[in-house]
Amino acid sequence: MSNSQKITIMLEQLEQWSVAFADFVWGLPLIILLLGGGLFFALYSRFLPYRHFGHAIGIVLGKHDTPDQPG
Repeated sequence: MSNSQKITIMLEQLEQWSVAFADFVWGLPLIILLLGGGLFFALYSRFLPYRHFGHAIGIVLGKHDTPDQPG
C-alpha cells in the first residue's frame, strides 16, 4: 500500500468522524445550549428587553412623538 493510499484512507476516516461529530452537535445539544444561554441572559438582565418591549413598539409606531420636536 502506497503512502498516498494510506493518506486517503486516513482522510476518509477523519471525514467520517467529523461528520458524525457534527451530526451529533447540531442536534439536541445545540438546542439545549441555545435555550439555556437565552434563559441565562434573560435572567441575568432581569428580563430588561422584555420589560420595555411595549415602549419600544410605541416608539416605532410614533406614539411618543410630539409635533414640535425637531427631526
